[in-house]
Amino acid sequence: MTDEKIEKKVDEEWKKRATEEKKIFKKTLKDKQIRAEELPEISFNSYLASLSTQALIALGQMENPVTQQKDIDLVQGKYIIDLLVLLKEKTKGNLTKQEAETFQSLLSNLQLLYVRVSRKS
Repeated sequence: MTDEKIEKKVDEEWKKRATEEKKIFKKTLKDKQIRAEELPEISFNSYLASLSTQALIALGQMENPVTQQKDIDLVQGKYIIDLLVLLKEKTKGNLTKQEAETFQSLLSNLQLLYVRVSRKS
């Protein structure tokens, strides 16, 4: 063995980038946690409300959050309504009375709205 001194080299630029990335990662993680706290409670009714909102956007009753316009997409509206019909069939007998009533009311209203909008188009 020789008594050679091993010199340690530190890449300062890499170290600086790693520190910056760590800060960005921590901020992103914190932002995601804050957004998660702002989300509504997960429930069957909140899921139905989410699908209903998508149908209302597709049927031109609400502004599309991306385009900021009320556009009608009958194909998308019908698809979501059909999805809700399927979901209603698959959950039959597994919902509380209140959930079943809410579901039926929501679905009926969306189906009537679809008919009215499709007749205008």
